[in-house]
Amino acid sequence: MLSINDEIGNRKIRKDYLEHDIFSVLQDIIDFYDLLSYNSFFFVDNSLLTSVVQNLDTSVFDAMCGTIESIKMVLGNGRINDAYSLLRKYDDAIMVDAYMNIILRKENDKFIADLLKDEASLQNNIKESMIRAWVKFSKKLYKQTSDMAKEIGNDPTLYKVSQLIKGSESFKHNRNICNDNVHYNSWSTFVLNNFHLINTTQSWKKHLDKMKATLIQFFALHFSYIYILHPEFYVASDYVDSLDCGITPPESTMNWVASFVQTVFDKYVKPFYPDAAEYLVGLKILELK
Repeated sequence: MLSINDEIGNRKIRKDYLEHDIFSVLQDIIDFYDLLSYNSFFFVDNSLLTSVVQNLDTSVFDAMCGTIESIKMVLGNGRINDAYSLLRKYDDAIMVDAYMNIILRKENDKFIADLLKDEASLQNNIKESMIRAWVKFSKKLYKQTSDMAKEIGNDPTLYKVSQLIKGSESFKHNRNICNDNVHYNSWSTFVLNNFHLINTTQSWKKHLDKMKATLIQFFALHFSYIYILHPEFYVASDYVDSLDCGITPPESTMNWVASFVQTVFDKYVKPFYPDAAEYLVGLKILELK
């Protein structure tokens, strides 16, 4: 497997390219999803419908961590076009995760409401579950991405933060740039995969700057969605750690935010999307500062 800056033929990626700060942002996001995958593992809210014991989000976070790792790898080898394409895939994954959780929440609510009814009602709920069909029988979760976008856009818990981060023209513009690279909509998208471009021109700088801004925007959106849909994934381990040690923890520790969560919030949400950050803090779900 290739590692960053491996030589292939005459390839030797220039030092200032590899020192662009997008690579440190990518690593921060990789570490975030890796830790989030671990934090979410112990919460299971889908087993009644899906018969899957593991939290579905844990697997989603693992997969997204892999996508960000792939972006870092191909970008480090000078393949800017491929990195843009993977960035579009990352945005798709964010939509799928949000959509999955909205549908699962509705299905779980209906299942719980029917618990006191007859067995036939419960079995019918399981049979009609879109999430179960997706996970267990490889059925499509959605027909069109527009269906997902509409569901997410109409969700009352996500509407405000969606408007604050993706309501601007910049989000649509950034996604369109990624789309152009997926579909080779111009000659310029083809040549972005030519690593010689990096060593012979300065045009790579504007693309890495654009990718960094887009990456942070996508990440800030997903961070916000997770905080609203599953704040328990962001909780610090202090409360459980105290119980494991036979110590009665202060009740307030149940709302403490894990340090890795506060760190990325301070680095990538507050400075770039201050209105969204203020909104999240104002929800007072956890002690996010």
